[in-house]
Amino acid sequence: MPARALLSLILSGALPLWGPLSAAEKAVKTRPNIVLFYADDLGYTDLSCQGSDYYRTPHIDRLAREGMTFTNAYAAAANCAPSRASLMTGLYTPRHGVFTVGNSDRGKAAHRRLIPIENRTVLPPALPTMAEVLKKAGYRTAVAGKWHLNDDPTASGFDANFGGLKWGHPKSYFSPYRNPKLKDGPNGEHLPARLASDLCSWIRSTQKQKGANAPFFVYFPFYSVHTPIQARADLTSKYRGKSGTHHDNPKYAAMIEAMDLAVGQLLDLLDELLLADNTLVVFTSDNGPHGAVSNARPLRGSKGMFYEGGIREPFLVRWPGRVPPGSHNETAIHQVDLLPTFASASGAKARNCRMARISLLSFVENPFPSAHSSGTSRLISKATARILARHFKTSGPPPAVSCVVAPGNSSSISRTARSNSTTSPETPLKRTTSRRQKPGTGTRCSAS
Repeated sequence: MPARALLSLILSGALPLWGPLSAAEKAVKTRPNIVLFYADDLGYTDLSCQGSDYYRTPHIDRLAREGMTFTNAYAAAANCAPSRASLMTGLYTPRHGVFTVGNSDRGKAAHRRLIPIENRTVLPPALPTMAEVLKKAGYRTAVAGKWHLNDDPTASGFDANFGGLKWGHPKSYFSPYRNPKLKDGPNGEHLPARLASDLCSWIRSTQKQKGANAPFFVYFPFYSVHTPIQARADLTSKYRGKSGTHHDNPKYAAMIEAMDLAVGQLLDLLDELLLADNTLVVFTSDNGPHGAVSNARPLRGSKGMFYEGGIREPFLVRWPGRVPPGSHNETAIHQVDLLPTFASASGAKARNCRMARISLLSFVENPFPSAHSSGTSRLISKATARILARHFKTSGPPPAVSCVVAPGNSSSISRTARSNSTTSPETPLKRTTSRRQKPGTGTRCSAS
């Protein structure tokens, strides 16, 4: 064999210089690092890659360009605690018992139509979490930000914790943070940047330790963009005096951009350490936007509502070499799918037999025909439009939502929506007894 051809084989990896890898070495080498970005109160259209012409999110847009956008992805609930509990356990809310934030009998009793269910505010310790499943498989694990499921995430499988506790929002987005799980930084330091810096330092440390080949799992549940809306002045000034089609809040826009910059810090580090090609990255959010500061138009509803705007979320997946870049997928997916997906990607064994065992890998690696990267706009099906019609608060036919990630185009989701200022009244609901339930044991709602 000519020397040049032999050298080419060695450099390409086709002919290893030190002999074949053992089975154990291959397993370690092929298991991906996993980074999960989980925004708080971020709406379906609160990103430029999700159609906003006001918010600027170039780093998150990069994930869309380099990976797959799921256009019909759903959170487990319309507010934070139950969504996070389902995300971490792979279980639907009745399985873990965290149905809402705080007590379930909030508000005026006269306005209730159902008896409030008993609610847990802490995740049961017996339920294995995503971090515990991956840690048992040999992953190093870290969390930074809004944990919200108990007082200490290190009791739930995380090796390192930066600012995570039971709080649902920070006391301050600027240092001093007054957070017992996070040391204060210099006065004026902004929380998203600080949490990203702590995670970057932790990742660097894992690469210097003995056995650096061990993969890591980073869970970054942002406090952003939950209230209080405390934005950096330099970012806010970029949006003052401007407005978009559906969005026009400069402070909220600055909060979103600060979160995007934090995402960029981690993505840049993965590039610097040559880890990006073997890292599975997911970005999504826990529920719809807070209606007082943003909206999910053209979707109906917002945080706290089980309309599309309250539970349909941005969902981006990047895994170089495994996920088609610049693609989108209309398959309806649920965030409980993430734990079995990560278990499948890592070779971990999920111990909870009640978990919804649906891995998304079959969708991202062998996408349906609707997943493509041609850049040609493709409308959702008429059947899907009919199903979603009641969630859109417009008269006449529902808006047509066209979702495409075009290579090289950061504004990747285009919309052709029939706008109509006249809103139709909500369809009244009547209560009927389910055929699958004995009379008196439960109710269901149907459109009349």
